[in-house]
Amino acid sequence: MTPNGSTRVEIGMIGRPPTEGELKEAPLPETVVMNFSRVCNLWCSHCFYPEMAKKREASRSRETVYLPPATLKRVADELAGWENGVVLRIASDGEPLLHPEGVAMIAYAKGREVTVSLTTNGIPLTTETVERLLDARIDVIDVSIDAATAESYGKVRPSRGGRNFFDAVEANVRGLIAARNRRDSSPTKVMVNLIGQPDVRSEVDLFIRKWTEAKADAVLIRPFHTTSNLTQREGTATGAGGTARFPCKYPFTRLNVGFDAEGHPIVYYCSHDWEEKTVVGVLDKDGDLRTIWGGPRMAEIRGRHLRNDYPAGSFCGSCPDWYLGWGKSHHQLVKNLK
Repeated sequence: MTPNGSTRVEIGMIGRPPTEGELKEAPLPETVVMNFSRVCNLWCSHCFYPEMAKKREASRSRETVYLPPATLKRVADELAGWENGVVLRIASDGEPLLHPEGVAMIAYAKGREVTVSLTTNGIPLTTETVERLLDARIDVIDVSIDAATAESYGKVRPSRGGRNFFDAVEANVRGLIAARNRRDSSPTKVMVNLIGQPDVRSEVDLFIRKWTEAKADAVLIRPFHTTSNLTQREGTATGAGGTARFPCKYPFTRLNVGFDAEGHPIVYYCSHDWEEKTVVGVLDKDGDLRTIWGGPRMAEIRGRHLRNDYPAGSFCGSCPDWYLGWGKSHHQLVKNLK
């Protein structure tokens, strides 16, 4: 809970352009997003995962599907020496807790005193997994629920086999909150989130009320977007109208670490990139994260955003989600909760 004992309610910002100070090149990113897994146990309507899974199955791909643990250790060891209070956010292309060594990798990062936030769909939050995460003293567990009723959950978060996990997820999150509360000095904060997409917009108030009553530490309503034009076409930019384009916050605030089909540790600048179109380096081959962040490829990307200068057909040039506003960030939310 927040210091006054109430649940923090956060509404993601849309359409707020950056200030001059926010566009100054930071010596380090405030957030490093790490992808643990390319597999998921849900088939969400707003996510590009189902399309990627179909492509892999059609090609009978034998690619790596889990982040090599050595990559997590490599990143955690570097972040432990950074001076800027970086947040390591475990999220991205699949469900992180499906990784056979996912909890152990989180524990390693916490052992290096890195601030860690985990985004999960909540299905794997069994009693044993919850206790291990709490033992690791993870900072934030952020559960994507995206609905306040089972009916709507079945629309936006179906499983491939047709099972509706709504009741199981709600029970798991309530169990997580209770388990955390039984520990006198647990630093772990529990957050639930909902993406404000068409099928659930009418349930936002109910969602906030339900999880405030359940005493979650934070309830986050995330803006709906198109995953850089990969998924549903109605996204935040549909409300932009004649607003002049301003720079996206991602190249100025975060880096993403994932892995390619062979398991190589790739670094990319856009969290919406599922197809490795924004890769700016490979760890070790092109240096460490600090070097890649301050390198010429990132400088070029930031320069294009500042000049509104994108080559025809480029990833950023065709993206309608630049309208996701500045002014709030996952990094700041984690810091506020801590």
